[in-house]
Amino acid sequence: MSDANSHRRYVTDFVDRQAVRDHRTRMVSFCTRRLSAIGVTLARIPPGVMLGALIIMLLSVSISAYKWQMMLKLHGVHFSFSKLHRYYFTAVFFNNFLPTSIGGDGYRIYKTFGNPRSTSSSVIAVVMERLTGIIALLAIGYFCSFIVYHATAMKCRGRCWPWNRSIAMTLVAGLIFVYLQVVSG
Repeated sequence: MSDANSHRRYVTDFVDRQAVRDHRTRMVSFCTRRLSAIGVTLARIPPGVMLGALIIMLLSVSISAYKWQMMLKLHGVHFSFSKLHRYYFTAVFFNNFLPTSIGGDGYRIYKTFGNPRSTSSSVIAVVMERLTGIIALLAIGYFCSFIVYHATAMKCRGRCWPWNRSIAMTLVAGLIFVYLQVVSG
């Protein structure tokens, strides 16, 4: 009986090892093909466009770190811009590589949580920085919808107005929601 069990265990272990090897082989092959496709795509992008995207990303992170610093200062918490800038870059990494996009926010709260003023100010500063970003994106989207509407008005001949009205109502509803959240909070 023990020989049959040991043989069954040997066969099961062998099959499991083969399955793991096959899975590893498929994953390496898949990743290699995907990485080579990414490399080909990146090689087609002009260097000026890549440099411009890098500059815009750096500016975006710097502006967001500055907003975060201002939100902390409103609550009497003082951190240097360079420290918050460094924290924000790490938070961007966490936002991109963790399953949800709140991992970076948790990191930023954690890094400023031990401030001498109050611990809730760390949470409030991050939430308010996020809200100002959302409001800014809504405003940019609303402004761009007018540009698109006026650029295509001649092509639409009146059919674009319901589309533009729905964007305006969505923006107004979003701003009312944010206002109510800030006032009630």
